[in-house]
Amino acid sequence: MFNYFVGIVEGAGLSGGEAVFYYSVAGIVDAVSLIIWGLASDYIGRRRRLGIVIADVGSVIMAVPSFYLLYLDAYTRNISLL
Repeated sequence: MFNYFVGIVEGAGLSGGEAVFYYSVAGIVDAVSLIIWGLASDYIGRRRRLGIVIADVGSVIMAVPSFYLLYLDAYTRNISLL
């Protein structure tokens, strides 16, 4: 998983340094979102399985489009969406 992001954006034409920078930004966003979703889990409760099922289905559905969008944004150098 860790090499997909850097490999995709390098394959689209960004340099290695730019790819690592955007990967770092994505890691920071991921860390913040983990804290937010952890707090939401504490508030909602972990026993409700429906939330987990919805998150799993959403992840499966959005996996391919998100990697395509990542490649397209790197190819067109659309920095705001990277």
